[in-house]
Amino acid sequence: MQNKKIDLREITDWFWDVDGVLYNPKETGIDKIYLAKACAEVGLALGINKKPEELIGIIATEYAKDDTQFFKTMEKMFGIDDKMYFEEFWKACDETKITRDDELVKQMEAVEGNMHIITQGSYEWSNRVINQTGFDKAIDGYRVTATETYELPKSKNPQIFTNSMNIVGAKAKNSAMQEDSLTNLEMAKKAGMTTIYFNYGKPVEADYVDYQFKDLKEFLKYMEKLREKDRKIDKVRIGYIAPYNQDLVNKIATKHQLNQTIQLDTRRIRRMQDKRNRGD
Repeated sequence: MQNKKIDLREITDWFWDVDGVLYNPKETGIDKIYLAKACAEVGLALGINKKPEELIGIIATEYAKDDTQFFKTMEKMFGIDDKMYFEEFWKACDETKITRDDELVKQMEAVEGNMHIITQGSYEWSNRVINQTGFDKAIDGYRVTATETYELPKSKNPQIFTNSMNIVGAKAKNSAMQEDSLTNLEMAKKAGMTTIYFNYGKPVEADYVDYQFKDLKEFLKYMEKLREKDRKIDKVRIGYIAPYNQDLVNKIATKHQLNQTIQLDTRRIRRMQDKRNRGD
């Protein structure tokens, strides 16, 4: 499902979630099972007196109930400071399970606009993922808005998205949020953003989802097709405007790295010039 009223070429600010968006959970192994085990290991190390299998079950159940309050729930249940548990959990996660894809890096860098992150993970984890994937050239660490910044959960309040846009000076009509969470996207849509859902092969019907892609790879291929379409349009524009505005020709050619001598139809240009000189 795609909302054709929204043109992704008009987006100037891209907001990304991290987990399940900047990397594929199945391909990397950093999926819900891995995260539950890592969380259990940290909990046991912090003194939770439960059998590993039992604790994993508790973690999976409580996270499914309310992921936004998970660590606070753990504090209530086991008396471990939620902020310390949160911090130690993300430290224990292994970003080196993510394999860098240089082609994806090039495609990400080619997407026009400012790149930002809104995540319920930690700053440290977000920056480790950015560096591991190679996306650090496109997404600067200072553009990360993480849990430490706010108390509002993404899935329950659109204000976090509004606040994040305000921080970087972005306008909602030119901003897009990319998520693998439908509840988060519903709030992003309420904040006025264009919403992009990574469905991993399971399309959904939701009026607050503007675009759907299988994963990051499919999204970046789509953006490349849009750029190629623009290049073809601008090649035509070069031919028509050449007799009148050489500066604009140079600008367009530079943008697409075009060879002007190849792109320009000199015979048609001479005919247009002659017609103009005759006053036709």
